[in-house]
Amino acid sequence: YHAQIFTNALQALVESGSMKHVVVVETPRTCDPMVFINILEEAGIPYTYLRIKGKLIKDISFSFDKGVKDSLAVSKFQPGFIYPIEAEVYENERPVYREDVAALVVQSLMSLDWSESRILEVASSPNPLNNFVPTKKQRTDRDWCFNSALLENSLNSETISPAQIKEFGISTQR
Repeated sequence: YHAQIFTNALQALVESGSMKHVVVVETPRTCDPMVFINILEEAGIPYTYLRIKGKLIKDISFSFDKGVKDSLAVSKFQPGFIYPIEAEVYENERPVYREDVAALVVQSLMSLDWSESRILEVASSPNPLNNFVPTKKQRTDRDWCFNSALLENSLNSETISPAQIKEFGISTQR
């Protein structure tokens, strides 16, 4: 049922003719992510597919003045190389703030090439925010979100190759 709704939505985007890139955030209850990735591939629209590795929680103290709380650990996978995230992984990982994921969506649209498709696995970063030193002075009148450079840095991490996937022992079966 969800796959059909997803297919219909992408078909509408394709028929509009104006869509350059789509960002999809996987929900924790997605049993077979390859179904949705295959639909994206068939639609022919470049995409960014975000897989959240950890429970999503709301940051009740969030404000744009404080900005992003976590730099987020981002791993990039090439389309076609993905594995299901086991339920216990969500329980064992540190939670990820919804607001940081929303900021990552915006930052990915600002920082990444729209003509390329990618799969990003996102987890809470093991590095505390207080160690982050911005490369430029942050100003509320110019920066879209404080600490967004954290996310830009996370997005600039290297892509995981098929050889590394085998080396790590990650399953790629669909």
